[in-house]
Amino acid sequence: MENTSFTDIEVKSKQINPHRFTCIIILLMTISQMAVTIYLPAMPSMVIALNTHPNLIQLSLIIFIFAYGCSQFFYGPLSDVYGRRLIVLVGLSIFTVATLIAACSTNIYLFLIARALQGMGIGCGDTMGRAIMCDTFKGQEFVKAASYISMAATLTPLFAPILGGYLDFYFGWRSCFIFLLGYGSLCLLLLQHYLPETNNKRYVINIKGILNRYTFIIRNRIFLGFFIPGLVSFFGETVYSMISPFLLQTKLGYSSVEFGWLTIYIVGGLLIGALIAKILAYKVSHHTMVFVGLCTLLLGGFCMLIPALSNWMTAFHIILPMVIFTIGVGITYPNTNMGALAPFTAMAGTAGALQGGLQMFITGFAGLGLAHIQAKSQLPLAIILTLCAAVGLICFKILLKSTNPLDDPVKENNENPS
Repeated sequence: MENTSFTDIEVKSKQINPHRFTCIIILLMTISQMAVTIYLPAMPSMVIALNTHPNLIQLSLIIFIFAYGCSQFFYGPLSDVYGRRLIVLVGLSIFTVATLIAACSTNIYLFLIARALQGMGIGCGDTMGRAIMCDTFKGQEFVKAASYISMAATLTPLFAPILGGYLDFYFGWRSCFIFLLGYGSLCLLLLQHYLPETNNKRYVINIKGILNRYTFIIRNRIFLGFFIPGLVSFFGETVYSMISPFLLQTKLGYSSVEFGWLTIYIVGGLLIGALIAKILAYKVSHHTMVFVGLCTLLLGGFCMLIPALSNWMTAFHIILPMVIFTIGVGITYPNTNMGALAPFTAMAGTAGALQGGLQMFITGFAGLGLAHIQAKSQLPLAIILTLCAAVGLICFKILLKSTNPLDDPVKENNENPS
């Protein structure tokens, strides 16, 4: 009997079953997370190997995120015109070549160029992964695939720094990018062989229409009210990723392997927060959950700020407050995603692309201004985390002060602007 939950595209001709297809999407959507986190433990050793300043190594993370965010604005519309398969193969090819350049870099400037190209290439990952899922899976098959992909996306940041720590410790920092090169090449080969075209509806690209929709969404008060808390959550995590390798390894003497294992606590905080959000999803409104999450972010910032002002710097004074902060992220993030997209059910794809791309674009742009910070203690990190939480909380309360969280968002916002 034919499985009506799996859409009848070119899948049959390729003899792909849903399980194999899910695995391919997981590879596509996790490679970007791997590219962000696997080299974090190697950052201090890269400073020495490339004879450069720690700020420039930190800048490589920001440049990657900036390019990643910018590329998402283009991949989505282009895939509607030229198809998902072509965009995926082009994006992964750019990423693979860029990773080879990064692995062979002999100076920091070539490495920074490679990281920018990596971000531009792998921007196709999340964007096309979500689009392919929507094209391909229906009903219960969609729910099953989404659960597996969500699990993989949660576990990747847990294992990637640990793997990167061991690779750096035993084989040097280049091995992290050699591993990424192999991973990216494997993904490219599998997708080239097994991925059919899933978009059977092609559209003529309309730049003016895309800009009108983006403008329409970003001017919406509900969108902004939920978008900003998600932004400050992501920005706080990113700043920690920039600064923590040098605090824990250079200042406190931990090895790259030990740093990799310490990330378990941080990811554990995310998992705890996500579990709380899941348990309370049907009992508490998104509005209330975001408020609780932002208060938790603020608590984490204060817990790091107080010992920092007293010149107490140990791993405990850095990791524990960050765990509290990431619990807040785990609570806030899924609820901000739901709240920001709720007014735009008729154009959720466009709103989702804008939310993800703009979040990374702003984080990257703001991070450029922070790349010069020389953290001799956790004080700069504590100040940034506290300010992020405070700004998020203030903007959330101001923008949504007259919104009833139990009401449906304004219905006219579902209309597609011309």
